[in-house]
Amino acid sequence: GVNIPGDAAEAEALLRTPATTCVVNFFATWAEPCTLCNAAFAELATEHTHLSFVQLDADAFPDLCEHYSLESVPAFLFVHGGKLIDSVMGADVPSLVNKVKQHDLTASIAEADVDISDGARSGNGPTTPATAPPSLDARLRTLTPKAPVVLFMTGTPDAPRCGFSRTAIEL
Repeated sequence: GVNIPGDAAEAEALLRTPATTCVVNFFATWAEPCTLCNAAFAELATEHTHLSFVQLDADAFPDLCEHYSLESVPAFLFVHGGKLIDSVMGADVPSLVNKVKQHDLTASIAEADVDISDGARSGNGPTTPATAPPSLDARLRTLTPKAPVVLFMTGTPDAPRCGFSRTAIEL
């Protein structure tokens, strides 16, 4: 669901959660485009459980608006550990939907990696996972049905490390 903090301290605590990516909807009650976007945002919050959704009235949180250099609403920020990692400015619901899907998939993969590496620890001896990590084939079978298209690339979207990855990001 959507988190609606009551004050700035609560809002900042939600945005600084280290292990979770927050999708933040800055809106204003007087801005007509926000009405449609708020409904889409609420629907996305029910569909994508690997992300945290936070809705902030820009008029009630001017310091956060200034911190993230917001000049208009609606504005959707993707924040991880208090740091801005992505954004959608304006009433661009299709872009918001696509970016939420991308970040949700990334978060689900990160959670799967944590689950794999968090095996049970025993005694005072060397630490060993409770079970061996799944094979590459098993991981691929888990990851590929999560989205209609899955891209495995070298590097990151901000810094692709080969021509194929760079071309894919440009598309």
